[in-house]
Amino acid sequence: MHRLFQEWISTKDVSIKTKNTTLRQYTDVFNEYNYSFHKPKKDLCDICERYKMLSIVDQEEEKDLYSEHIQNKTIAKEKKNFDKVKSEKDKEFCVAVFDLEKVLITPQQFLLQTIKNVVTPKMRVIIECTLSLKMPKKGKIIYMPDQWVTLIRCAKVKGEPYTVFEMSYNDFLDFKPLVENKIFNWKNSDDKTLIKWNNIKEVSVNFELPHVIQIKYNLSSTDFIQINVIKKKQRGRYDKRIIPTRAYKEKLCIEEAKIQDLLTLCKKGLIPKTYHSFYENLKSKK
Repeated sequence: MHRLFQEWISTKDVSIKTKNTTLRQYTDVFNEYNYSFHKPKKDLCDICERYKMLSIVDQEEEKDLYSEHIQNKTIAKEKKNFDKVKSEKDKEFCVAVFDLEKVLITPQQFLLQTIKNVVTPKMRVIIECTLSLKMPKKGKIIYMPDQWVTLIRCAKVKGEPYTVFEMSYNDFLDFKPLVENKIFNWKNSDDKTLIKWNNIKEVSVNFELPHVIQIKYNLSSTDFIQINVIKKKQRGRYDKRIIPTRAYKEKLCIEEAKIQDLLTLCKKGLIPKTYHSFYENLKSKK
């Protein structure tokens, strides 16, 4: 930032003393007035952020849709808090919250050469805080995927450590054949309307109605839309024990170009020899 300041101030009509402000002076001003740079929030809502960027006229046109969106957000939060409190009091009531985290790149991460050709000899990564996962903010060196597991397990300073379930390629199941199976109905609801899967806000299932899914497009709605996933002609004639197959028969392969890049890092000594066998045994796509 000091460098950018110097570039900017050089174009202004100010005194030589001001133009020659040192990094120390620049830093002292920041500390004295307690200045800091704004860090943009992560996981922002696309709809809310888009609405903020609209003109006043466009905001007025989309006011109803935005109000409905805010109402759904409020109701969803209230439902979640209600279920959370209930689960703490009722041991037979379970609440599960799912969140799709970002992909953790490995190895992480190499710094590019600067103009002065200063090369960092090791990889460094700052583990970012995501939701309740408060990882250590100190720089960590990650050479293999397995090291993420250890890091996450040790991320919690107070209380019980995070429970990490390690999964192999043969732990994943393929449910696509169930969707493509002609005995199932994934297209229309019981009232013959087309199901808008991308617009669903709430899904409800009941063990007393094993073949029925109830959905809502709006959380403020009082009634559910009912879907019978078994077609009428197939009811009573289908196999009740449809077991999904494994999604993968072998370890996943990656692009040949990526493997060559990783092996290059090994040859240059940027990845220690201890970890070379892992990258040398990776399979490439044919």
